[in-house]
Amino acid sequence: MTIREAIAASIEPYSLSDEAVDKAAMDAFYRFGGEESVDTSNDYSPTMKKPCGFAAMLLLRQVITLQAENIGGISNTYKKDVEDLIKGIAKDIGVNPDLVLDGDGDNVVTYCSVW
Repeated sequence: MTIREAIAASIEPYSLSDEAVDKAAMDAFYRFGGEESVDTSNDYSPTMKKPCGFAAMLLLRQVITLQAENIGGISNTYKKDVEDLIKGIAKDIGVNPDLVLDGDGDNVVTYCSVW
């Protein structure tokens, strides 16, 4: 299993582009390992659990308002609460879910688009 596949498995049933997974992986590995780049086609190992989990949290944050997904004419509606998924991953890897969820702490990750 590759790093990209491990992260994608953590965010099921949601799916995002390979580029989104790669960027989240780079951000997470930098935060937790200081690595400025990561090859997501490399094999996953349990030592990568925390950065891969954090990457999944970052990706799930992007779909927090998503209620339905339409890919290639197939429409899926999800009932799982994304915030609960983020909290579950955070608990599993030993970090505060407020790192990606809106919270009162200083470590809130926010997204902005630059056009």
